[in-house]
Amino acid sequence: MDVKGARLWRGAQTAHERNWKHVAFVRQHIGQLHRIFSLADAIDEVWIVFPDPQLRDSKSAKRLTSPRFLSTYRKCLAPTVRMHLKTDSKELFEFTLETIEQQKLKVFHSIPDVHAAWPNHPELGIRTFYESMWLEQGRTIYYLCFELGMEPCG
Repeated sequence: MDVKGARLWRGAQTAHERNWKHVAFVRQHIGQLHRIFSLADAIDEVWIVFPDPQLRDSKSAKRLTSPRFLSTYRKCLAPTVRMHLKTDSKELFEFTLETIEQQKLKVFHSIPDVHAAWPNHPELGIRTFYESMWLEQGRTIYYLCFELGMEPCG
């Protein structure tokens, strides 16, 4: 899901080339996810790949892994959905870990250098244009996989 058509086209092209099934691409703001999908759609995984990290503290609510967005996702996704975050932003990675801890969510993988830890992983080895460029610049790629979980009480 993205508002940029070119990114969706590239993802759809890759899905077609690799003969992936059960993949959807939607041109829309992520905040509208609940208007497009419902619990009945049985989504198993959500990948958040290299989002804008919104580094200023005043923009933290705009981070796609903020409590606000996790609440939005819960409107249409089951608590057992696996959320994947792949980013080059240490700040976003740490922010997301803090959010996961605060909301007491189950973490499956927390990897501060995914290409060093899992160099041949089939899904994590897929590189975006910018990821390839960042790796050439020596940047580290961070990865998290966690369960969406229920809305926290209180």
